[in-house]
Amino acid sequence: MTYSARAVANAMERTFRTRGSRALLIVKKAFQLSSADLGRLFGGVTRQAIEKWLERGVPANRIADVDRVAEIATELTKRFKPQRLPTIVRTPMAVLDNRSIYDVLRAEGAPPIYEFFRRWEALVPGSDPIRAGKHAKRKDALIEAR
Repeated sequence: MTYSARAVANAMERTFRTRGSRALLIVKKAFQLSSADLGRLFGGVTRQAIEKWLERGVPANRIADVDRVAEIATELTKRFKPQRLPTIVRTPMAVLDNRSIYDVLRAEGAPPIYEFFRRWEALVPGSDPIRAGKHAKRKDALIEAR
């Protein structure tokens, strides 16, 4: 069976057209956010744009941000009951200067939340480290990176 170059190109386009949509859905479901709240999380993106992202894929310049927030949502989902996660994400915390995880993600992105995870691991003996990104190679890499 042979395929034309055009058929292969069309198949690849269909495959990658919705890139980032799954990560966006993970965040939306885990944090129970409306499309408008999800748009605010990613820097004032309109509700309509979020709906397009879900349907057609996330723009290339935003995929890394969406993936980082989805990674945080996934880690939090592993540690807390899913039904409690929306409240946890919206509750101000002293360690975050009386801001919620949602507010910090909105204002500063993922790095302060990764730092929060590092501090959390130092306070909870015997827990598995929450890796700050896929590049952490050893379990103790986060503590030594300070």
